[in-house]
Amino acid sequence: RSICLCVPHNDRISLTNFTCACQDGFSGKRCEYEDVKIDISFYDVSIPQSLLFHCITVREHDLESLNPIPNRATMFKKIRFDQDTITFFFMSLPFHLIFVQLEDKFYLTVLQHIYTPSVTIQTKIARS
Repeated sequence: RSICLCVPHNDRISLTNFTCACQDGFSGKRCEYEDVKIDISFYDVSIPQSLLFHCITVREHDLESLNPIPNRATMFKKIRFDQDTITFFFMSLPFHLIFVQLEDKFYLTVLQHIYTPSVTIQTKIARS
């Protein structure tokens, strides 16, 4: 169950017009959706102070677009010095591929042909 704080825009006008601040791992108008959770551990790789997540969504092929361009969203994550596993939540952002960028190296960490919401994915980054 999620914990959220909801504040009405104007409590004299409507009880349905409000904004909610959700805890990590939940999203939606009333924090009713569980986000995708990704746990990444590091093995035999020097752990940087920060990294970039590149989430790629492949769009379906249709008649209007002969060569659809994939959507990409990039997110930044700081890593504490005592961490060897990081957790990242994706707020209802559908994706098929996730690359993690550590300095100038890219690691394919998640590959899913069909996007699955509300799951926990555990993966590892290791030296190849």
